[in-house]
Amino acid sequence: MPRTNILARLGPPALFLGAALLAFFWGFGTGPGAPAAAQQAPPAAAAVAPAASGDADEAGGTGEARDEVGEVWLTPVPLPENRAEPRAAEAPKPPADLAPVRAANGLYGYANQAGVLFINPVYEAANPFGEDDAAWVKLDGRYGLLDVEGRWLVEPRLDFVMVADFFPDSLAEAQSPDGGRGFINRSGEWVVEPVYQRTRGFRRGSALAPVQNADSLWGYIDADGDEVIPPRFANARQFDQGGLALVKTAEEAWGFVDLKGEFVIGPKFVDARSFGANGLAAVRLEEGGLFGFIDRAGRLVVEPRFGDVSAPSSHSALSAAADADGLWGFVDRQGEWVIGPKYARLSPFAASGFARFKQEDGTMGLINENGQVVLEPQFDYVGDFTVLGEPVEYTNALSPSGLWGIVNKSGEWVVAPDHSLCLYRLDGLTAVKADDGESWSYLNLAGDSRVPLGYLASRDARPE
Repeated sequence: MPRTNILARLGPPALFLGAALLAFFWGFGTGPGAPAAAQQAPPAAAAVAPAASGDADEAGGTGEARDEVGEVWLTPVPLPENRAEPRAAEAPKPPADLAPVRAANGLYGYANQAGVLFINPVYEAANPFGEDDAAWVKLDGRYGLLDVEGRWLVEPRLDFVMVADFFPDSLAEAQSPDGGRGFINRSGEWVVEPVYQRTRGFRRGSALAPVQNADSLWGYIDADGDEVIPPRFANARQFDQGGLALVKTAEEAWGFVDLKGEFVIGPKFVDARSFGANGLAAVRLEEGGLFGFIDRAGRLVVEPRFGDVSAPSSHSALSAAADADGLWGFVDRQGEWVIGPKYARLSPFAASGFARFKQEDGTMGLINENGQVVLEPQFDYVGDFTVLGEPVEYTNALSPSGLWGIVNKSGEWVVAPDHSLCLYRLDGLTAVKADDGESWSYLNLAGDSRVPLGYLASRDARPE
């Protein structure tokens, strides 16, 4: 299973917030009326984040630090004398579950789920290890690339404000100190110079990435940095696996272009969604009008009759849509209601096979594709049991008390709702934000119970 964090690309200025977080809270966790914690851009659990200045007397010490309920924290580790050799000398071969942890000295290192430290906490910031067993870290204000042994793949000589994870084609988005964005290779060299205002990255399976130039126009570049489609759009989405991308012209009209930048479906829509797994895209032809659906040839196959349509699903042939009265249900490729419109809001079906629904009273639950309620509406927010598109056994939930915890598929709390935020990770760890609204830690789950291995690390851990 890949060592990837749900917010692995989120950093201090939240400049690469991206689709992961937006999708995570889609329709329910953003905008007016959303849970306060969900409206924030929380520091990524194990993502690059600025280390708060720690007190000098916290850097050393012996013995275990404990929280108020007696759970064991990491033993505080003094800074090693030789910072070029960050590997903890007593550590055996690193396991497959290394995660960034923040030690009592206020700096980041890497430990496993049992709390065994493998790479000493010497870094101001640290990303999770990716599928390639490499992670960006920040040392003395500069970024470098580590392997799981703690050895430098790229020396910390890169003066970046932000570095994101590598894409499958070995490029990573990065931002220079002057605010420009571009792409670097694994040697830390700029392959695409940081001359763009914004970048949206290379979607898996796509050879082109959307970029925005200094004139706020969008175009597309390839992995060599060549502008394959020159910037001329007011907005541009990533290409889907079928080779179509949704773009917006300067005249505020949406259409679909191919990999050469030529319109396959002309810019004639005032609003549109990308194509989903069912091969259809929702479009609106006129301001204040209703949504219908087109196929990939641009043919209108479902006449406009929906007040709104959600983002497309990559995992279901059903589309979440609202009727003229604003009630949500699911429709098939013919635009017929499969799950009738009775909800205040719906999310698309996820890889778990579940979709979130919201009732008029604001409570949320989950349904399956048969319309059966699999999780009763009892939460102010609940996840859909996926992380980065992968099904998982647990998800985060917001209780009516305004505090977060983790639930299983029976709706039972496996992490009690007494935290200001919880984020369940793909590797089975839970990132927990304390009631102080600042300190983060990791919690290990096993089965349906809370295991008293406890938190792996926290800025606020103190030696006894």
